[in-house]
Amino acid sequence: MASLDLARMQIATEGEKLLSKTIKLAEEARTKINKIPGITCFGKEIISRHNLGDLDITKLTITVKDIGLTGYQVSHLLNTKYDIQVEMADPFHILVIVSIGDRRDDLKRLVSALEDIALTENQLKLTSIDDIQLPVFDNKVAMTPRDAFFDKNRFVTINESAGRICSEIITVYPPGIPILVPGEIISEEMVAYLRKMIDLGATIDGLNEDNTHIGIVDR
Repeated sequence: MASLDLARMQIATEGEKLLSKTIKLAEEARTKINKIPGITCFGKEIISRHNLGDLDITKLTITVKDIGLTGYQVSHLLNTKYDIQVEMADPFHILVIVSIGDRRDDLKRLVSALEDIALTENQLKLTSIDDIQLPVFDNKVAMTPRDAFFDKNRFVTINESAGRICSEIITVYPPGIPILVPGEIISEEMVAYLRKMIDLGATIDGLNEDNTHIGIVDR
């Protein structure tokens, strides 16, 4: 509780100064990132283009698909090779949040790492990965979630699960919204999507530990 009160006091007495510095650092980093070939980081120019209310400048949404790498791959490289942890990743992007605790050197290190990745990791000169499709699913419901959850169930390989009734909540992060819930029928399209996301290195909750099996109702 004491630490919370200290944090509150710091924001109350120094908040404007700290956040102004944070915004400046984020904008500096955004400008430098946009100079890296194949990597972009959108700014407030998207507000009018997409009819948005505003943009949180401290969040750096960095698009990496044009260097032939997925966001998951870039996130992994940043973590393992450069000791930089991003907030999240998806097939096309990584998200970095600049906070009041970050220093200019921290952002310089991020920019330098991205420059290095863009230059050295795409040795095969891969093209854009625009062919990754992010489908909208209309899952068929075979039974209620409660009945599916409490029914007899078992795990089968993902490839064997098409046409079976799911017994688990399956969620891909981000955005962390379930794509399958207990009682829904697993379609061929869902199987293909899960295989693709696993191959890309996505974080999937609800499968077994090595992302090879999925829970189904055993009937």
